[in-house]
Amino acid sequence: MKKSLVLALALVFGVASASMAATPTVSGNVTVEVKGDSFSGPYTVSPEATLDIDFAESGDNWSLDARLKAEWSDSSDPAVDVSLDRYKGVFKTEFLTATLSRAYDLGNIDTPFRWIRLVGKAGDTVDQLRLEANASGVQIHSQVVGPTANALQLRVQTTVDNVTMGAAAELGLGSSAKSNYAIYGTTKFGIVEAKAIYGAFPATSYMDDKGHYGIDIGAQVTEALNIGASYSDVTYPQDKGNPVSGGSREGYGLRATFQEGLIQARANYWELQKNTSLWFKYRGSADNQAFGDLFEGDPWKSDPWKEKWYNNVAPAFGVNYATKEGDDATVKLFGVAPLTSNAIARAEVESKSGQSGFLAEARFSLDEKTVLNPFVDKDRTKNDTKFGARVFYTVSDNAEIYAWAWQEGNTQEIRAGFSVDF
Repeated sequence: MKKSLVLALALVFGVASASMAATPTVSGNVTVEVKGDSFSGPYTVSPEATLDIDFAESGDNWSLDARLKAEWSDSSDPAVDVSLDRYKGVFKTEFLTATLSRAYDLGNIDTPFRWIRLVGKAGDTVDQLRLEANASGVQIHSQVVGPTANALQLRVQTTVDNVTMGAAAELGLGSSAKSNYAIYGTTKFGIVEAKAIYGAFPATSYMDDKGHYGIDIGAQVTEALNIGASYSDVTYPQDKGNPVSGGSREGYGLRATFQEGLIQARANYWELQKNTSLWFKYRGSADNQAFGDLFEGDPWKSDPWKEKWYNNVAPAFGVNYATKEGDDATVKLFGVAPLTSNAIARAEVESKSGQSGFLAEARFSLDEKTVLNPFVDKDRTKNDTKFGARVFYTVSDNAEIYAWAWQEGNTQEIRAGFSVDF
């Protein structure tokens, strides 16, 4: 759309106002950044602007929540991109709920072992239609995912007393399409919970047409201790040859988790390749973030200041030991600790086969507006170490000036910019 920014934004305002009786919520960002691939230049200036218009409306049996987005950048093609960035439309009757959405998380709907999943969010640019019904205690969920729907996903289950029985399928659409299917049951009696599943996956390229099965038995022995065992004749689903978390592993597996207050200890063992994983985590404080959120994101990636690990109020640490037959053990250490009232640091160390790698960074509040964030990173398999630092200066609640620079061997990068939210 080769229009000026002003005309494009006016169009977005017009569409939003005409579409909804409710007053839309307007927000956006303007950023001007200077970037150099080395400290000595050359440098490029990259201004960008986004405008989000959120609007919502609902009736007795329907609702609509949507966002129109306009984006502009000073590039070789300085067009303004206006799009329906995300939406969720819901229509309800007495027996049926229909949801059409994009870039909204509707929640995953799974079978045991995640053998068939109706994914809650198919992607930021992917549309999905989900139908849900409850007929005489039978729950029915179905879903198709666009823009090119090649399968209809379906899950049907019902619960009688303490037994849940269900079936699920991914029905291929097209004359030559194949389908995946599974039937399953779960039950709970006393402290024991059991589940079993049988299915086939001919539509999956790395699987065969044979039927496969999996069983799992778990027990909440005490309030703090949970133990379990599982067995399956297949590893599924897979991601680049590895089992997806929550899926099944071929052979038998044993597990135990001890959770007491802020302390968690977990052990897993899988027969295939004699895989063993041991975890010990100490969260530090109930006001700290979940442990899994503390070590996500690298400090030189885009929008790193959106990470919130530095809000922890108490030290937290973890240790992971993992090994499998024919391979050396991997040991990982994690730690986050406030150093003073104005400083906090985190570190991650990995060691395997005599090689070590690490990531460490700290945040120092130099005054009420200025934050210094030095970091260092060494990949276990590389020779060079990456050194860098970032500085943030808060102009106001919605405006910030930032600068960062890093060097790894002969590779350098430097950035500086000004960002305003509105």
